[in-house]
Amino acid sequence: MFERYPGTLPLTRDEIRLIRLLPGTWTDGIQCELVYDTLKNVRPYHALSYVWGSSKKTKRILLDAHPFAVTVNLESTLRNLRSQTQDTLLWVDALCINQADDLERTHQVNLMGSIYRSSKGVLIYLGDGIGRREYCQSSKLDSTAPRTTVFSNTSEDMPHIERFMQPNALHASATLEDGESDKRMQNTVNVFSFIRTLAWVEHMVDIPWLVSNNDDPDIEKALLHMFESLRRFMHAPFTPWWGRIWVVQEVVLAPKVTVVCGTVSAPWTMFAQAASQCLHHLHHCCSEKMEHLPRDLLNVLEDFGERIVDIDNLRKTFLEETTQTSSETAILEPRDCSSPDQRSLVSLLRRFRGRKASDPRDKVYALLGLVQPSSHRPPLIPDYSLSSAEVYRLAALESMYSSASLSVLTIDVARKYRQDLPTWVPDWEAPGDYGYNTRIDAMGIYDACVEYPVDPSTVTARCKALTIDGLYLDNVRDCGVVMLSDGSETFRETMKQWVSLKRRFGVISDPGDTDKALWRVFCADVMFSHPQITESGEIFRQTKDKDELMFVTWALKSKRSPFFDRKIPLRDYISATAIQWMQIIDFESAVLEGKSEDIGREFFLCFPEEKERKSIINDAISKRCSDQGQSGVSQEDWSRLVEYATLTLPETEALDWREQVKDAVASDQSWDKFLIRRNDLRESMQNRLRAWKEVPWMHVLDLGRPKLLQNLGRASKIDRIPYDVQISVVDRSIVSATKARRFFITWEGHVGLGPADLKKGDALCLLKGGRTPFILRSSDYQNLFCNNKTCSPGDLRV
Repeated sequence: MFERYPGTLPLTRDEIRLIRLLPGTWTDGIQCELVYDTLKNVRPYHALSYVWGSSKKTKRILLDAHPFAVTVNLESTLRNLRSQTQDTLLWVDALCINQADDLERTHQVNLMGSIYRSSKGVLIYLGDGIGRREYCQSSKLDSTAPRTTVFSNTSEDMPHIERFMQPNALHASATLEDGESDKRMQNTVNVFSFIRTLAWVEHMVDIPWLVSNNDDPDIEKALLHMFESLRRFMHAPFTPWWGRIWVVQEVVLAPKVTVVCGTVSAPWTMFAQAASQCLHHLHHCCSEKMEHLPRDLLNVLEDFGERIVDIDNLRKTFLEETTQTSSETAILEPRDCSSPDQRSLVSLLRRFRGRKASDPRDKVYALLGLVQPSSHRPPLIPDYSLSSAEVYRLAALESMYSSASLSVLTIDVARKYRQDLPTWVPDWEAPGDYGYNTRIDAMGIYDACVEYPVDPSTVTARCKALTIDGLYLDNVRDCGVVMLSDGSETFRETMKQWVSLKRRFGVISDPGDTDKALWRVFCADVMFSHPQITESGEIFRQTKDKDELMFVTWALKSKRSPFFDRKIPLRDYISATAIQWMQIIDFESAVLEGKSEDIGREFFLCFPEEKERKSIINDAISKRCSDQGQSGVSQEDWSRLVEYATLTLPETEALDWREQVKDAVASDQSWDKFLIRRNDLRESMQNRLRAWKEVPWMHVLDLGRPKLLQNLGRASKIDRIPYDVQISVVDRSIVSATKARRFFITWEGHVGLGPADLKKGDALCLLKGGRTPFILRSSDYQNLFCNNKTCSPGDLRV
């Protein structure tokens, strides 16, 4: 693709080239000049982060007055960034490095971290607008430049926000069909406006058109169009930048970042704030109210948030470590202090494994510049003479040795595209999963065998075999189906199957009261946090006994719960205190929903003592009379109501009546006498039913609920947390723990959550340096050897 490179002067050790992009009108040809500088005394410049594009489609520019072919995407980038009045100083890899000189290329690639860190800022160029596939631009240039739109992430953006907060805002969106550049730019402005609005609103449900259940087909079409635009904005082939592995370093190390799409621009902070807010709304305050949106649309929002927050979290770490004084502050979700070091090799590899690289080895090498240096091991150095399989194997071993743990084996090692990798080596070309990343982050709280650090003496690798000291525990007896979806119905039915499996096999050797601790298994003993629950900034923590009450709230009220339809008795799987909380919720629900057939039963369960029942109903009647100004209730009626409503349940008396009928038939007693008794009983039952309906149950609830909460003791603090918050926290915790997992039970009664490809007969083992137990399986070429000391994994599952 490239013609003779005009930059013939060799570069010294810390010397770099820059380009001076000369000013020009929109239709003028692109002209650049090369400038030489050292990193120690470099003049202010911006580094460019972009996608090269296809080398088969090029355009010519002038570089040092020489014709030079560049990709269509780079030419478009320079045209959109060019000023009409002044020079623009840039660092652009395709122009500042002689791509035909392998030595210079290797040397400059090693300096790239310093180049981006030393820049005035990084300009991210995503393309010339949303609506076309990348690199399909017309060869005909528009005669006039498209209008420029600049978002500042300040109050100056309010016109865009106010427009987008209108109920009919989506009708202004352009179509997605290929067309004029002004339509494409309007589409881009709409996406930027949506992102700016997400960064601004207090709650996502405050956006009128986002939560409207309007059946208007035009509104529905516009909504789908908006989400499709956002999806295209974040994905190849329309916007491939977000999927590149090298852009992580380019954003993380920059002192300031600006996102540019065509002639629309915004600071990175706007995207970071919108992404953080979006994930918070989806997982917490707005989760239930957003359920009316199709799952595909919610996935678009979650993907948008995760892609940006993942980079921004790492960016914040670097800014803090370098005590950055820039006025720009990264907007980030807080991270739990117990999560793995974000800058360890294994953490970086798994977090960004879904990003693309033209050379598979760059899936590792592109991240080495971000790795926290180890004090006891030399860093892994790029070596392009090695095969991809060998690079991946060395990266796995280096991850173990540098972290002194088996964290790399918690990666989904079974997910492979390549067939030349050992079973214990992750395939970094295989796509990752953000939900999986969240679950792996939480593994920092476990300590099954972490007191034994990993080093070359405890973990050795020869060819494809990995030998680790460990301890055999048990074998898998049976396992449930895989949790394939977080959709309410599928999720609920899968969990029902898991519970039935537990009920079927029970506990054989009683390793603990696993029935009462089943809720901990479902959330993997990890509870996510919520701003209304904690102020410590932690994202997740190990479960506490008090969390069981939140689980009960979720079990009774969430549609994902296996206990939601009450076909499985929840009380069989919770503690005595949790049963008390369940009874409070059930009684409250029966009263608030007016379920007359349930109120009495729940009332008697909550207040089994007749004396207490009489006292509460007596006080409730008194309160109702006082509230309504009715003091003329006779003592006889008052006493009758209290007596009838507290002695027995109406349905209990009906059962007594049936028993008396059976007795009369069995003893062949006089039917005349029996009929007299029947009439008396009928009148008594009618009086009781009438009295039961006259009880002021709302007053009973108001008076009785505080007494019930007192019985919970310190656990009564649960009542301070709104039900929707409890449900949201437990929902996120359980969904994160169970996604793509399956429930299993061993021969000795141990229960847990394992990988999707777990099978009967797999071995449960403890491995030195591992935070959790591991599942091991013998392979065709090597039998699993466990003698309570050493485990040699064939197929390894975590």
